[in-house]
Amino acid sequence: MLVLVVRAQHIDSRPPDLGKRLAELWAYRELLLLLTWRDLRVRYAQTFVGLLWVLLQPVATLAIFLIIFGRVIKIDTEPIPYSAFVFPAIVAWGYFSAVLRESGTVILQSASMVSKVYFPRLILPLSKALTAAVELLIGLVLVFGLLIWHGLAPSACIWLMPLWLLVALMGSLGAGLLVAASTIRYRDLQHVLPFVIQIGLYVTPIGWPVRLVPESWRLLLFLNPMTGIVEGLRWSLLPAYQLPQIGELGLSLAAASGLLGLGLWAFGRAERRMADWV
Repeated sequence: MLVLVVRAQHIDSRPPDLGKRLAELWAYRELLLLLTWRDLRVRYAQTFVGLLWVLLQPVATLAIFLIIFGRVIKIDTEPIPYSAFVFPAIVAWGYFSAVLRESGTVILQSASMVSKVYFPRLILPLSKALTAAVELLIGLVLVFGLLIWHGLAPSACIWLMPLWLLVALMGSLGAGLLVAASTIRYRDLQHVLPFVIQIGLYVTPIGWPVRLVPESWRLLLFLNPMTGIVEGLRWSLLPAYQLPQIGELGLSLAAASGLLGLGLWAFGRAERRMADWV
């Protein structure tokens, strides 16, 4: 059982500024690490295959995409094998969906903690993002294993991969904060969320290349931050993969940054009434 001994503090009615928020997160860093470690320990503790679920989920998704898009629809990704084309995107989307799903409902799931003790509430969704990051790293190990199996050497731009992972964290956490701030007041959103995630899986270019979309629609496609993240990861990992136009990638980067800023703003506004609403 997690026991918190916290000194009562006055909560300002205004959302804290960024400097104050970062200072609070640093002051409560041990709680953040403790929550992350707890999630890692209990997530697969009572499952039959345990931590193997981290490996089975992306592999099962890959198998579905291979059947639907690779065999039935027969999407052409030459000269890159279809499995190598789609697997980095599946792992990236798995991270986004996990952060959105877990952080979007974590406040409601932690209602007893939120209503009784004071701590920066941002720690709760951030701990979910860090927990999912561990699974993301395991998934990337599988990606490298698949590249080796296909005899593909990583792209010379692999050193840019941390940038796309950072952008994935920004966009995922921003979306999760928006959902978390909204589900406190509108509980129905937690039931709609899985449906939205499922739709996003197919409207994001995970199982199909961006070139299939007419150029007149591509700017709209790249307003989805996951589009730029997926394309950037492919460019960093796959040899001879063509990078989208800089303007298109910049649009996804701006969307991820704006999503994080909007999420922090909405979460900060909801934070002052969180203990009453949950």
